[in-house]
Amino acid sequence: DVTPSIEQKLLSRCTATEIKQIRMTDKYFDDSNLTLTLQDLWLRQRNATFELKWPKSPSSDKNASFVDSYNESCSWEVIREVVKQFTGLDLEVTETVIPSSCEGASQPSILENCLLQNGILSFAEIHTQRTRYPLTVSLSRLGIPIQFNVDVDKVTYEVPNDGATEDTSDVSRHYNLGELELLSSLPDRCIPSEVMIEVLAELGIDNPGSFNAGTGRARRGKVEEFLARFRPSHFESARKVSSLRTKACRM
Repeated sequence: DVTPSIEQKLLSRCTATEIKQIRMTDKYFDDSNLTLTLQDLWLRQRNATFELKWPKSPSSDKNASFVDSYNESCSWEVIREVVKQFTGLDLEVTETVIPSSCEGASQPSILENCLLQNGILSFAEIHTQRTRYPLTVSLSRLGIPIQFNVDVDKVTYEVPNDGATEDTSDVSRHYNLGELELLSSLPDRCIPSEVMIEVLAELGIDNPGSFNAGTGRARRGKVEEFLARFRPSHFESARKVSSLRTKACRM
């Protein structure tokens, strides 16, 4: 968890009106061959909107082990193009995937039916109560203000009940973590992880790993933690191709 002392530091830098409370329900999708996961593609429905996260170019940043760097899009045309590029799957929405009994079907229903036609089903449902602290710090060596969000997430997992999941009777449904999201564009000379380290130091956090629970290392993301708890075979398959990484920060 993000420690109380760190949350107190965040509170001291924001006014009450700046702090945002956000509720999210995320459903993540893949097929039985883990086609998307094994390409480090993360397709989700966040509330009523489908989104895709896919990796940016590999980084030579020596500190990249705690920085997440992904492209994101909620455009179905972009999602379709990226998935086809990485996997060969074509998620074209055609009349055949529109439910005949739902003439006015919502866009999420139509898209979920498109996924179903391609053998892609939800493998995780995750509820998040997020507290967002929008902050700005000035780093003297850059001479520019750096804008970023600190997100503190309290997560509740829906325990799978599909017969394919190991016994979860003693597994906790709850998980808490924090993330730092960089919003500012950086000069070309900057190494993103070094800027993140300086931003954390400005908050009084000298060890990036201590951002979560003082463990000295970054915690798993909430999807990775879900897989580790409830879908261990899925987790292991993904970890073998290095598409699961523990991060403290993201861009």
